[in-house]
Amino acid sequence: MLKGRFMCSRILLAFDESDSSRAALGEAARIARFAGGVVHVVNVVDKAPAYPFAVHNDLSLMNTALHRRGRALLDTAAKELARLGVAYDTATVDASSMSQDIASCLHRHAQFIRADIVVMGSHGRRGLAHAALGSVAERFVREAPCAVMVVKEASVPDELEPSCSNFWRVGELNRCRNPGRK
Repeated sequence: MLKGRFMCSRILLAFDESDSSRAALGEAARIARFAGGVVHVVNVVDKAPAYPFAVHNDLSLMNTALHRRGRALLDTAAKELARLGVAYDTATVDASSMSQDIASCLHRHAQFIRADIVVMGSHGRRGLAHAALGSVAERFVREAPCAVMVVKEASVPDELEPSCSNFWRVGELNRCRNPGRK
């Protein structure tokens, strides 16, 4: 059991409609309760999949629909965090260009809020699915500006404190407890 407070008080939660994202919400809430921190929930509005349809549809209507969907997801996360008694805020983040992917949008937002830790879900794709679709979590971890906890959908513990094994997996426990130490 960890004693005292560790310095992970600004927790960025990448949230979408996946089961792994819901599991990540539970972990982010546990960290926030343990550290007395705030969960900054973000949903990235990824417009790239909509561009091929722009020829036949109004792109502004598609953009509005994507934002509406993102806002509904954030409202779902906010209700759950409020139920758990955790401080939070929410934001939608847009790609600033066609070349910017979800991972780089999350990276930019993590730097903007000066996140101490980012909690995100992973779909756990393997083989051809991973090769074709890639992994947002994997791309984010490569250039992460802070500690990262990647959560699979089946790894939601019942206790309200984060497990040490999750922090050891990302190698950041000591940095969270002792920010000056590498």
